[in-house]
Amino acid sequence: MTTRVRRFIQIGWWRMAAVIAMVVCYKYALKSIAWDALIRTLQTWQWSDIAMLVGLNFLILAAMCWRWHRIVTCLGFAVAFYRLILYRIGGNVISTLTPGPQFGGEPFQAYWLSRHDSMPLPEALASVTADRLLEIMANIAVILASGLYLAMQGIYLNAWHGPVLIAMGLALLVLGTSAAAYVRNKQPLSQMGRFLADRWIKADALKEIIAPIGYCEERVGTALRQPASVLCLYGVAAISLAILTACELWLIYAAMGATLTPAQLVVTAAMARLALWTPLPGALGALEVGQTIALSIIGLDPVIAMAACVIMRARDLVLVGLGTGLAMVWLAKFPRSPRENRAFLSLNP
Repeated sequence: MTTRVRRFIQIGWWRMAAVIAMVVCYKYALKSIAWDALIRTLQTWQWSDIAMLVGLNFLILAAMCWRWHRIVTCLGFAVAFYRLILYRIGGNVISTLTPGPQFGGEPFQAYWLSRHDSMPLPEALASVTADRLLEIMANIAVILASGLYLAMQGIYLNAWHGPVLIAMGLALLVLGTSAAAYVRNKQPLSQMGRFLADRWIKADALKEIIAPIGYCEERVGTALRQPASVLCLYGVAAISLAILTACELWLIYAAMGATLTPAQLVVTAAMARLALWTPLPGALGALEVGQTIALSIIGLDPVIAMAACVIMRARDLVLVGLGTGLAMVWLAKFPRSPRENRAFLSLNP
């Protein structure tokens, strides 16, 4: 076996698995789609619908960064809100294009926040971590609440409906316990690292990163250990984002003549959120399969689901292209902050 073949097997197997999974998903989603009907469905879109969709996406971006902006302020730094939006756009692009359940852009957000806003890297990482922890908890809570609501309505997404709800409940419990530990000024990750370093792993590299991780966790606790008024704002941000994303999905279907009832909207929104947790770049194929299944459950034409996915993919391409271009052009005008950031392994902010 040649070295190149060995390297492909060792490194490229997951890429091949992702491609195969996407092909299978698209084959399933498109197996009963009439292309002429799909085109006719897309032609029902009006310019007014596009304008409303654009406006909603601006609001969604703002809602995504609202809590993060408040967290940065709680850590003692002043950063312009629109700059955080640009950093979040860049992070979203990386999360969308890389394999995994919509993660990967967080280091980019922390790096650019540190580079352009004189914020020490440990502090920047702490702000991003606190924001993502709360966001993931909110997303899981929305999926869990949606699944319970559908179960009470006698609607089940698939045979895994119950196990998925149990898994989501356990995940929310673990994350909630971690958040509570940070609030009590505990550092579970660094404590686990110290335990491993003392008992099992004697690597010097592990010991070197335990202290900075502990400092980041301490600052995460500072962001979460806030007055009730600030915690309420965190909750309002999560609720606002959930409502806006649901409104966007409702608009996409309504523009094509499918006015979803609350139960139908919950079905489609839950399947869309679950698709984002699949380990496929941009949920390619998973989103299409999920929406096809969702419309089959609620008794609507799957062609409308595929048309909705085309609109969502077009939206993603616009955000990835224009958003990244605008962010990079803007960032290029501003050189690195004259204040040199201390190395990550230095604990002094």
